[in-house]
Amino acid sequence: MTDINPPTSLAEEIKHLCQALLHSTDVQKNIAREIEQLWQENSHLTDVQKDIAQEIEQLLSQHLYSADVIERLAQEIEQLLYQHLHSTDVIEHLAQEIEQLLHHRSVWERERRGRSVGFLAW
Repeated sequence: MTDINPPTSLAEEIKHLCQALLHSTDVQKNIAREIEQLWQENSHLTDVQKDIAQEIEQLLSQHLYSADVIERLAQEIEQLLYQHLHSTDVIEHLAQEIEQLLHHRSVWERERRGRSVGFLAW
């Protein structure tokens, strides 16, 4: 608490400065107490922030894990499609060979029938 009247002597000036200093020290102590009280009242917020950070980290981890899973599945699908296309090529090739064999057989059958009759049936 400061006086409104200015000090008239050195002793009064020192007394005035001491009172102002004590007052500011009390204010600092009060501020320190209030800060400590606020810290204690809000310390749970730090825990909440940590929990939120952990949840975010976990979600990101799951997202990255799911992205890896999706990428792996895409690779497996691509491989299956390649195998399917390869097997389709194999089946197509086998079908062509069977067609050729059937053609050769029909030619052979005609030749055989033609020989038995005495001429070639082309």
